[in-house]
Amino acid sequence: MGRDTDEFEIGFGIPSALKKFAQHSIGRHCYSVCYKPDGELVVGRDFTVRLYNREHEVVRDVRSKFPTSVVAANGKIYFTNSWDFDRVVIQTEQLDDPNNELHAGKTLYEFRSSYTFNQMDVNEKWSALVDGHTNEVKLYNMHSKEKLTKHVDDTPNYVNFHRDGDLLLTFTSAGKLVKYSISDEGALTEVWTCSLENPCGVCTDEMGLIFVRSAGESYFYAKTGVIFVVTKEGRTTTVFCDVYDP
Repeated sequence: MGRDTDEFEIGFGIPSALKKFAQHSIGRHCYSVCYKPDGELVVGRDFTVRLYNREHEVVRDVRSKFPTSVVAANGKIYFTNSWDFDRVVIQTEQLDDPNNELHAGKTLYEFRSSYTFNQMDVNEKWSALVDGHTNEVKLYNMHSKEKLTKHVDDTPNYVNFHRDGDLLLTFTSAGKLVKYSISDEGALTEVWTCSLENPCGVCTDEMGLIFVRSAGESYFYAKTGVIFVVTKEGRTTTVFCDVYDP
């Protein structure tokens, strides 16, 4: 997915190969994408969160001004909604809701933030959002409803929960991917650090392998880049080159 484009690409990755098999125009800037467990696709774009079926046909829209992050988890879609420049609202929408009309999602919680490209991830217990202006990770406990703010040493850019429950953060300017464990109280403890060139987007597969997008010298405007594959122990195993193909 291009951070400042109106297209998303779909590929299938294994440790020795990466194949692009589809590209679609969505008519507006594409900010974030994720898959539902059933293979349907969720796309965050200008003013809407859009759901596509497995044939990549539009199923429904949910209103959101600036959904820089969308996550499918716990039977819901979670997405950011930055209606004001000083706050980020995290909202939810049931995935099996038959109502196809355009409407706003349910507000789950909100954080104060002046950062306009907040990235988020969600698992069964935690929601984590990074604030690149304050070098903070904002945590929300899904069970106790408690909100916590944790400071990190460098500027975080993207966030992902590993399959083992640990938190992955990329630091583009610092050139590193860091894995943190999270205690029941929300304390972050560094597990390992992996040095990578300009890491930005990060995700994890079912086997625990970590895929990290690097976008050359400028992660905002770059048209070419690489994807690093990192083991759950923090070792780089594979590099896929030139993944962007307009």
